Amino acid sequence: MPEDNRGRNDLVLAPNEFAYIADETKGNVDVYVGPFKTSLANTDQPVIFDSKTKRFRSVTLEQCVQTSVVAPCGWYLALKNQSKNSEEIYPKKGSRSSIPKLEVGSKINVLGPISFALWPGQMVKVIQGHHIRSNQYLIVRVYDEKAAQENWSKTVVKGTGGKAAADEVLGGQKTPTLTMGNLLVIKGTDVSFYIPPTGIEVVSDKNGDLVRSAVTLERLEYCLLKDENGDKRYVRGPAVVFPEPSEIFIEKPIDKKNPSAGKTRKFRATELNPNSGIYVKVIADYEEDGQKYKQGEELFITGKEQMIYFPRKEHAIIRYEDNEIHYGIAIPAGEGRYVLDRNKGSISLRQGPEIFLPDPRNEVVAKRVLPLKLVELMYPGNQEALEYNANLLGIDLDEYLSGATRYSLENAVAASAVMYDSAPSADDRIEMQTKGLVGNSRNMTRSRREITKRAATGFEGDAFDRKTQYTPTREVMLQTKYSGAVSTDIWSGYAVMLVSKSGNRRVVTGPKTVMLEYDETPQVMQLSTGKPKTTDRLLSTTYLKMFANKVADIITLETKDFCKMNVKLSYRVNFEGDKENWFNVDNYVKFLCDHMRSMLRNVSLQYDIQELYSNVMNIIRDTVLGKQDENGKRTGFEFSENGMRIYDVDVLSVVMENKDVEQSLILNQRESLKQQLQFVSETERLEHAKKIELIKREHLNTKAETNELTLGLQKKEYEQQLEVEKQRLANSAEVSQLEIVQRFEAEKAQSAISSEKVKRTKEEKELLLAISKEEAGIRVSELEAAAQAVVTKSEAITPNLIAALQSYGDQETLQRVAKAMAPMSIIGGESVKEALSGLLAGTPLADKLEELLGSNGKRLPATLKSS
Repeated sequence: MPEDNRGRNDLVLAPNEFAYIADETKGNVDVYVGPFKTSLANTDQPVIFDSKTKRFRSVTLEQCVQTSVVAPCGWYLALKNQSKNSEEIYPKKGSRSSIPKLEVGSKINVLGPISFALWPGQMVKVIQGHHIRSNQYLIVRVYDEKAAQENWSKTVVKGTGGKAAADEVLGGQKTPTLTMGNLLVIKGTDVSFYIPPTGIEVVSDKNGDLVRSAVTLERLEYCLLKDENGDKRYVRGPAVVFPEPSEIFIEKPIDKKNPSAGKTRKFRATELNPNSGIYVKVIADYEEDGQKYKQGEELFITGKEQMIYFPRKEHAIIRYEDNEIHYGIAIPAGEGRYVLDRNKGSISLRQGPEIFLPDPRNEVVAKRVLPLKLVELMYPGNQEALEYNANLLGIDLDEYLSGATRYSLENAVAASAVMYDSAPSADDRIEMQTKGLVGNSRNMTRSRREITKRAATGFEGDAFDRKTQYTPTREVMLQTKYSGAVSTDIWSGYAVMLVSKSGNRRVVTGPKTVMLEYDETPQVMQLSTGKPKTTDRLLSTTYLKMFANKVADIITLETKDFCKMNVKLSYRVNFEGDKENWFNVDNYVKFLCDHMRSMLRNVSLQYDIQELYSNVMNIIRDTVLGKQDENGKRTGFEFSENGMRIYDVDVLSVVMENKDVEQSLILNQRESLKQQLQFVSETERLEHAKKIELIKREHLNTKAETNELTLGLQKKEYEQQLEVEKQRLANSAEVSQLEIVQRFEAEKAQSAISSEKVKRTKEEKELLLAISKEEAGIRVSELEAAAQAVVTKSEAITPNLIAALQSYGDQETLQRVAKAMAPMSIIGGESVKEALSGLLAGTPLADKLEELLGSNGKRLPATLKSS
């Protein structure tokens, strides 16, 4: 009802509405159920019941009106605080009722369809009947043992196989154990619809959902359930897994770094191949395929025995940090790994090519640490190798490079082994490889860890998510060993001699990657440096350059006139012959330079300064390389001691010690050079003038040839024009002669035509004349006949005839005049007679008119009579 049409204190309730009114004088709360109308007293206060605080709260009259509780078909109500009076279960419609006695704390389930108002203090929750799919389930709890046992048969349940009775669907027993707090699982594979009876309630999950989802496992998936007693149950797919009432699913985050990605309750089986395996420990005795396994036994399961691994409750995976799967190590051809037998302590070398999968129960990959001096010699310029070995040795690399700490080549650290039960994670492995740190060490700590993710996420079908990085196996650090067999790359054109502790030697030439035996060490050479070469500062190296080896030196030569000059040379050296002899000379640079200095100084004493200075390059090349043969080749200089041969030498600079002599030589050379340049300049000028004159001649010849060609073309053109003109005149004369002949013939024909025409004209005129004469005679005859006829006619005309004709003519004229004047006479208001008389007055016709009128109109024309 509109607000304007009701009183201010009028409570009007429509059907399906109710309201609570409190009496402020007595404290009673009454319920009014529509349809109902009443006027409230001043002491009546509208209230509502707050189910959260369990207290009545004052509201306005409009706010106190509530809608009746409605549960449609297939729904049910969870009603708390029911009435003790069976006759007053619900307030009556269209009435005012006081609160009956309520069973505070009781709860019943009321099936729909139903609609009713609530007693003050009652609370209700409308719940839809539970539709359960085959992969869903409910967990129900007994909250009232007596009511549950009494109402068990009233359970509304619909089985998937057509069963309807509760005892047939729910476990096949008539009355299950319905003790207080007991939990039951209603599975979707047995029940498709369920409404609990009074005494049983559906328990919601942590998200507030009543219907829970079971775990649907596909093939290659499994889930883990943990019981309250600590027992675990593994279930493999394909299957729909329903937990027992006391079981919970083990969940793991899909991505630890992204908590919002959620959790998963199913996991993928582990894929294995012949080069990967899982290290497990048996934690309970069991038997499989006729083989018994004892508690405490360790197993290494690889893809050779089991390609797909599902966990068992009797297995516990042995992890090394976050790594669960052990992968084989790829050992390419030419490389190797040292393998330590953890039970015997022996070390063996495994060489490639091979995919080596160590058994973690008794095999551990060992690594080797090299002294830093040896690293510098074997891997010159390799900063990463220095960092790695210094880190393993516990040496500060910056102090070592700055010279603050000295380590000699012989300062090798005593061998010691430390066993580790962990391996670097995949993330650490990537970082260590980037920095050249391959292996495992406890002083290489890392904060980033990535746990292997096996949770299945949004994928249909069977598949494996393969890692892009492999997990390395466990390693043990031997402080004198390297991670894998020590190897070095020998570049093209280089050689290395390896010496073992037993005295065996072998020379390896590049390009090649050589792998050192356990007791092999490269021979170190000490080479002279500086210019001139001295032993003050030696260069240590293990690599010998075999080809195009350059050795630079400065030699002081003295002439027979006691002048000295410093010559900077660069020798090009190859090592040839038996490679076992190449390393016989420890410092081949000093050996070469000393011998060449002696030879060149001996030769320089045979020349004076002018001769030597002007021809120093040829003298040095002839001395070092020998004279040129007929083919222009030189034999070079060979050293039989170590197979070294100088095949070329370059003179880079020549500097005199006496500056005055050098200045004189320079001035002399400058003067000579000036004269030579002047000669060359004059010669070039002469050649230039010759070329210019030659160009002019060519220009004139070209111009003359052009004029000659132009005149020849003009001559040909005139000759062609003359021939054309001759032909034109000949053609014109021939045409004129032909025209004259034609004109003569035409005139001759015209004369004949004219004669014929004159003759014809004459004949025509004569003919015309004859005709004219004949016509004139005829005409004369006609005229004569006409004249005679006229005479005859004249004689026939009499005076009476003439009078009659005249009278007839006048009469005719008067008739025409009268006819023409009739309209005019009518317009003027006169008769035709009067009009004619006025018009013909003074004419002969006037008399004729009077004569006609005098005869009484007998002779009047019809026109005049009508007038």
